[in-house]
Amino acid sequence: MQPAPRVTIGMPVYNGERFLREALDSLLAQTFTDFELVISDNASEDATGAICTAYAGRDSRVRYLRQDINHGAAWNHNRVVEEARGELFKLACYDDVCDPAMIAACVQALDRHPEAVLAYPRTRMMMRGDMSTLQEYTSDMELSSPSAAMRFGDLIDEAPPSFPLFGVVHLAALRKTPLFESYKASDRVVLVRLALAGPFVEAQEAVFYYRWHDNNATKLVAEPARFYQWWDPAAGSGRVFPETRLLYEYFRSLWIMKLSLRERRECAREIRFWYQFQKPSIKWELKGLLGRRRTAEPPRSTYVEQLVRRARRKQIKQRLYPLGTD
Repeated sequence: MQPAPRVTIGMPVYNGERFLREALDSLLAQTFTDFELVISDNASEDATGAICTAYAGRDSRVRYLRQDINHGAAWNHNRVVEEARGELFKLACYDDVCDPAMIAACVQALDRHPEAVLAYPRTRMMMRGDMSTLQEYTSDMELSSPSAAMRFGDLIDEAPPSFPLFGVVHLAALRKTPLFESYKASDRVVLVRLALAGPFVEAQEAVFYYRWHDNNATKLVAEPARFYQWWDPAAGSGRVFPETRLLYEYFRSLWIMKLSLRERRECAREIRFWYQFQKPSIKWELKGLLGRRRTAEPPRSTYVEQLVRRARRKQIKQRLYPLGTD
């Protein structure tokens, strides 16, 4: 048996033929070469299997696993984590692209910052599905803060895409979480729990390209029932309560992860701040759970409300964490 590599790249995939080759080429062209690439194919019905088999035949670092049935995205994400042999782990999507120096920069950042559990790259979004139109993703989050509550509060309040999750993480830290579960924004909750485990570090030299396209999983967020089915096809199309579930999972995180009593209190306070803005949506969902009349669509925040929320978050951080903000 070959010695364990420093990094495992895990790629869950289902019907990814359109962008798969470009994603694989970007990973196999990494300047950091001490890695294995584990691909778990969730019973794809297109040319995904043939593409993966060909790459595995050409490069011994590629390990291709195929399932007989589609178990859903949550199961498939967890499969590549379970199969990982490296000290470090990088989650990869079949439709995204990594700069050749991305993994090297993230590994170096973790080596320089032993207190960090995850190193994440800068994100550039392919707005038209290719490199023709790129937009840099920016954020006010301070994920390198020594305060678990600040990291936690920033992640749940801003509710960003889970881009840092596509960096490089200590596998042991990732495996201390419940991993991916079958509900909307489960990947963000994984990220939140990692932030409770320790600070992140941004690898400024690393660049990750996130692709927007018609079949992008992120677009399913607006349709919670479909998103649940994407995570788990066996979930059916019953009633879903995404924001209420998030409220539960955020509180659950405070007991799953190893925190001091003070940190739990501070994080619970952050959940209370988050709830103030999510209250209309949660109340709408609970009316449905109780069988009461409600509007056809849940309330949605306006652009002005989002600006107010961002300003309020800045004020809260300046008041509660004065040493951790500019």
